[in-house]
Amino acid sequence: MKKLPALLFLLIHSILIQAQNDSLIVVTELKASVNSDRVGVTFTLGKGSFCYGAILERTTDTLNPEAYAQLGEIEGVCGDQFKPVSYTLWDNEPITNRRVWYRVITGYVPTQFLEVEVPYFEHDNHGISPNPMGDIAELRLPAGVNGTLRIAIYNTTGALMQNKVIGSGNVARIYRGSLQEGVYLYRIYLDNKLYGTGKLVLR
Repeated sequence: MKKLPALLFLLIHSILIQAQNDSLIVVTELKASVNSDRVGVTFTLGKGSFCYGAILERTTDTLNPEAYAQLGEIEGVCGDQFKPVSYTLWDNEPITNRRVWYRVITGYVPTQFLEVEVPYFEHDNHGISPNPMGDIAELRLPAGVNGTLRIAIYNTTGALMQNKVIGSGNVARIYRGSLQEGVYLYRIYLDNKLYGTGKLVLR
C-alpha cells in the first residue's frame, strides 16, 4: 500500500480536526446589552471551538417557526484554537415593551434562548403596552420610580369611566373591565399626585 504524500496527509488530518471541533462548538457565555435603540447579543466561544459563521435570530414565539427573524450575521470561520473569543451581533430595530427571545446559530448549532425585554416610554415618564390594548395592558414607569399607582380613564367628552388603584411599584396592569372599543384619555397618579397623562385606544 502506497503512503500518502505528506502534504495530502496534513490536509486530511487538518480537515478531520476541523470536523471534530465543529461538532464540539462550546458557547461558554451568552448575554445581552439592552437600550431603547438596539440590542447587542454577545456570545463567547470556548478555546478550541470553531464554527462556520454565526447568525442572530429573534422570535416572539419560540414554538412558531414563522415568528423567527434573522437579524445579523458573521460570515466565515469564527473561534480560536488557543483562547476564548467573544463576538457581538446587533438587533438595530428591537421590539419594545414585550418579551422576545434571541439565540445565536453558530456553525448550524443553536444556542439556548436569551429572554429580553426592551422598555420604551412613549411619554417622558411612562409607557402603556400594548396600546391599542385588548383586555389587559401594562403600565411601566422608569426603574427606581415607586409608589401606589392609580389610573383615571375618561372618554373624549371628559366623562370619568374608570378610576382605580392598579398596583404599587413601577409596573402595574390595567384591566379593560366594561370599557367599550374606542379612544380614551387617562391620568396616572403616583401616591395620589398627578404623574402623567396620555391617550389609550381600546380595540
